[in-house]
Amino acid sequence: GSASGLEIVIKNTGTSTATMLAGTYRYKLDDDTSFIFELIEDLTLTAGSTSSIISMSEHIGTYPVTEQAEITVTSESSNEIPSDIKFSCLNNAGLLGTPAETNLAFRERILTDVTRQNTIKELELKLKNLPYLYDAKIIFNDTTESVVVGSYTLPPFYMLIFFSGSVRTEIAEVVAEGAVYPTLETNDSIELQYISDVFINGYYPVYVVPFERLNYVIDVDCDVDTTYISLEKAHSEIEAFLESNFRAQIHKDYVKEEDIYNKLKELNVSGINILNIEIKYNNAVVPYIAVPPSAIPYLQDVTFPEV
Repeated sequence: GSASGLEIVIKNTGTSTATMLAGTYRYKLDDDTSFIFELIEDLTLTAGSTSSIISMSEHIGTYPVTEQAEITVTSESSNEIPSDIKFSCLNNAGLLGTPAETNLAFRERILTDVTRQNTIKELELKLKNLPYLYDAKIIFNDTTESVVVGSYTLPPFYMLIFFSGSVRTEIAEVVAEGAVYPTLETNDSIELQYISDVFINGYYPVYVVPFERLNYVIDVDCDVDTTYISLEKAHSEIEAFLESNFRAQIHKDYVKEEDIYNKLKELNVSGINILNIEIKYNNAVVPYIAVPPSAIPYLQDVTFPEV
């Protein structure tokens, strides 16, 4: 299972620079549900500027939140939040978590898993099991030559760690427990530190890189019987169904036309008959998309052919 995410927008509404100090912050949706995020370092915003961060629900499960123009965020670290800094949030339909795995499902998965495990794969699984991460992928170069991974060059015996979800310093501790190899620092990486005096500098730096988004569009050709449902409502139902199933934050090696079509067969709405679907990627219609290890496929839009 995983927690639900929520994109919180942070805006400086004042006329001068304002700073939120590094620490842990909470947005309380209701008495039972809170979303928490950690600022790894101080966040400084110039007048009128904004920043956004993914906050994760305190508990594993599905917690939907609608877009809100203003929300209240409090500090868990006794840091005073400048009065000019205001918070809002976006609809989190694409960041919903999943319930915890049942004991039966866990046993079935373990008994049928034939994937050969090693230290790196075990570490990757530990990261994936952190409730505030949707997915994680570790690429390890165990050769004596540099290798190319997507747009990155990975030196010998370095790890490249990709993630989707929320960043917390605990990740560095998990990595240090599993494999103390140097991690690749990139232009968009985030540095986390595992503090220990066994290291020369007093800490082991762990760099994690957000997955790139590989945007694509699904075009749906359907027949709608307006006796049962309006055309507008039918399109809305199809769009919501596809977004809930394909706007995930998880890496997949392929996005296939047949997989989308087969999933649409589960859409049980009277008056809707799916005739055909097409995947549009880079302004071209393709039968499938091969997703590099550095990216997650992201459904950007659902369109319908003009009649």
